[in-house]
Amino acid sequence: MSKAKQHMQMHKEALSRRSQQDWANREYVQLMAGSITRISDFLNTFSQSCSGRLANLDSRLTGLERKVTFLENKIGCENVTNPSTRPESEEEEEDTERY
Repeated sequence: MSKAKQHMQMHKEALSRRSQQDWANREYVQLMAGSITRISDFLNTFSQSCSGRLANLDSRLTGLERKVTFLENKIGCENVTNPSTRPESEEEEEDTERY
């Protein structure tokens, strides 16, 4: 072969290697983009799930706080109206304070 043909053949091979490398790089970038998309989708789903669960927990805690407040007020009113329902420890404290 002549030098021109050899040079042309080497040039074609170099172009072919570059093309193959370019396709490999594109496939890698596409794989990474797909992985990032899947991770992003998972994180968004997880965030929505957590937000829903936290909202549910918040409403349940609010309900329990209301019940505790109601019961505290109910117990407080009963102690004022009927002193005989007070716990014994409170009665003992009053007895010891007199002396």
